[in-house]
Order: sequence, then structure tokens, then C-alpha cells
Amino acid sequence: MEIRVEIVSILIFMELITYVGIRLSRDGQILFACRAVRMFSFGAITVVLLLYLSELGFSDKMIGVALTGR
Repeated sequence: MEIRVEIVSILIFMELITYVGIRLSRDGQILFACRAVRMFSFGAITVVLLLYLSELGFSDKMIGVALTGR
């Protein structure tokens, strides 16, 4: 679900850029696509880590501490 929200927000942002009339150069499009892939991968690795720690038997509280760093 987290990944879907990130993808939708990226698509909405791209639509806003087009609606306002800002045109990105080819380099700008590549940079934007790289950032989108990077944000997607950060979200995906969080889900994978959560599932992995859960399979190892960590409690929900300990997983929350590990993911938030507190």
C-alpha cells in the first residue's frame, strides 16, 4: 500500500508539472525517473525488512523501534 501511494503521488506531481506548462529536458526526465525508482526502492526495502524481522520472531514493538530508530 505504501508503494502504491508513492507511485500515485509521483504521477500526480508529473501531471502538475505538465499542467503548469513546465517542460523538463531529457536530462530532467531521466533525473526525475531515477528519483522515482529510488523512492520506490526505499519503500519496498522497508516492507521487505519488516517482513524479515517478523519472520525472525521480533515483536511488533521491536520492529517499530528498529524502523524508526528510537
